[in-house]
Amino acid sequence: MKLWNNNTNGVHVVDDNKLWPRCSYILPDELVNAPFNEAVPVPHKIKPYYPGRAEGGTTAVYRAGAIGDAIMATGIIRYLVETSGGGVDIYCPARNMPIYAGLGARILPLPPTAEAWDSYEAHVPLDDLFSGKVGGTELGTGPGNHYDRIYLWMGAEGILADISGRVGDVKRVDEKYKRPHLYVVQPDHDELIKMGRWPLPDKYFVYHVSSSGPTRTYPPQLGKKAVEALLEEFKDHHAVIVGLDRSLDFKIDHPNVIDLFNATSSIRSLFPVVQGADFVVAPDSSVNHMAAGLNTACISLWGSYHPDDRVKYYPKSYPVFAPEVCPHAPCRPQGGLPQAKCKDATNRTPKTQLWCNALRNITAEMIVDSAKKAVELDGK
Repeated sequence: MKLWNNNTNGVHVVDDNKLWPRCSYILPDELVNAPFNEAVPVPHKIKPYYPGRAEGGTTAVYRAGAIGDAIMATGIIRYLVETSGGGVDIYCPARNMPIYAGLGARILPLPPTAEAWDSYEAHVPLDDLFSGKVGGTELGTGPGNHYDRIYLWMGAEGILADISGRVGDVKRVDEKYKRPHLYVVQPDHDELIKMGRWPLPDKYFVYHVSSSGPTRTYPPQLGKKAVEALLEEFKDHHAVIVGLDRSLDFKIDHPNVIDLFNATSSIRSLFPVVQGADFVVAPDSSVNHMAAGLNTACISLWGSYHPDDRVKYYPKSYPVFAPEVCPHAPCRPQGGLPQAKCKDATNRTPKTQLWCNALRNITAEMIVDSAKKAVELDGK
């Protein structure tokens, strides 16, 4: 996050919010185009949350960016609402505001003015805590679960010591706050009803086609084979295909396929679909975290990240991870695939690697086996 002073003579718009001249705003780091390239980092503007710091006051949570991260953030917001002893304000993109509805926090569009930001008793800058540096701490996206790192930064977890400095017990956050917290309300069905796609059949599973990029996406051609194998194993089920990626063709010619891929406009339209499924199959993606928040079993597919990085505390997650083909997996790439490392995989393809080789190593049979286990343990 960074500070920008609108010293222009114009009104600028960020995420449908008007930024007025002669005012100062706290912007997300992702805004780098002119005139926002004049903004400066402001770590000194962060009052780090600590248990008791906002009691009787208000904590500001800052969350721009991806939908998956927004869904993961609901667990931390639930923790603050239920334990901070004060109010919680969430600053987020307008497109993500519906995700946080009903959590007991006030939801505000980005960006806050500098004056508003300064008025809070405590801050939880989740943009930085999920993926960057805060106050000199290396939180990043490396090994380890993101919830553990964030609660450690917040002072909610850690090794306890008495006034003399002697180390005592380890303070831990309840694991219910280390997974997303979502719910379904009637308006979530409206888009599906208008499309003639609700209600869905009694027995179905959900397949999520793609993550936000190829580093975490299961290759579509392999995904089609997995769906076909699942339909062969679960003959009384339908397959509901979901996701959003206009560049991919994911057509499967089968009478039990319900195609919602590239069909829904609201993320909340997927909530009832995921909640009603017997199980979900998804890569490291928003739907993976959505399943956890709605208490639905999920067969999650991994390669460039380790399952413990994301789903360590998801009780109904059944991760499939086969990294043995690549000596670097999980490599946790910040951008695209690290081609220099990808060439060391035993299953590498010629020239450029379009998909993570460890993810490519997952077979339809592995996915079916995990689905059978999930259905057996979940009693469905």
